[in-house]
Amino acid sequence: MHKFILTAALLTATTFVPATTLATSHATLYPSAKIAIQVESGTDVETIFNTYLATAAKKTRAANGDWFTVTSDVRVTETITRNVNNSAETRYIQGDEELIEIDIPVAPQTVETLSVEFDIGTGSMPETPNTYDARFTLSSVG
Repeated sequence: MHKFILTAALLTATTFVPATTLATSHATLYPSAKIAIQVESGTDVETIFNTYLATAAKKTRAANGDWFTVTSDVRVTETITRNVNNSAETRYIQGDEELIEIDIPVAPQTVETLSVEFDIGTGSMPETPNTYDARFTLSSVG
């Protein structure tokens, strides 16, 4: 009887150990994420690159991910209108019964917007292009 229990325990232990090891060695993907970075036109490429990597790494860590793979990035240069004063209080004044919108000083500004889509994963990091370790990226650029 004791021999049977010991044999059953050994078979159970050897059955579960490889399954556990196998499950933790594979990568797990989370849903894709998206970020957008807007910088003044003329900002050097390295600053833009480091900013988006740091932002993607922070979002990856916030989702409990270990690494991320950039799947798409689109860079657009456009002219936008910005409030020169940057104060919401200057936009409205209190009338007798309601707020009245007033003119605010504005100026055109050329900006670059970078939209980045990336996959977040945990576990073994794939050795594919555009894949970054989130912790290492944060310690390096962010």
